[in-house]
Amino acid sequence: MRLPDAAYNHRRRQYMAGDFLTMLERERDGESPVLGVTAVDLFLPRLNFVFGVADPEAGVAVISLQRLSPEFYEKKQDRALLLARAVKEAVHETGHLLGLSHCEQPRCVMHFSNAIADTDSKGPGFCEDCLARLAP
Repeated sequence: MRLPDAAYNHRRRQYMAGDFLTMLERERDGESPVLGVTAVDLFLPRLNFVFGVADPEAGVAVISLQRLSPEFYEKKQDRALLLARAVKEAVHETGHLLGLSHCEQPRCVMHFSNAIADTDSKGPGFCEDCLARLAP
């Protein structure tokens, strides 16, 4: 899909994440949730940046690979690390789509990531409490 040009903030040099959700919601067909993935830097009005964001009511979420990439932090390219981070953020946003909120357990994938170190320190899966909330 094309980037939503109107979402770009020239002063911040970032894209408004909410506009991506709106675009995904318009394109969504059927009952299945949709997870978008982009390489551009995303933000929300009261946040400097977001790794991802979800709108559970609309059934859409988006993650950005920009700040998950080691190169963003002037580190050498590491595709395995980028993939591990992307999986964690994708599972995290999917968890929101399934009705989960942020978890206080630091190793749970639903723990809020305020910085890349938070993403790196949490695991790729749900803690027992979050898994129980997902059970039918």
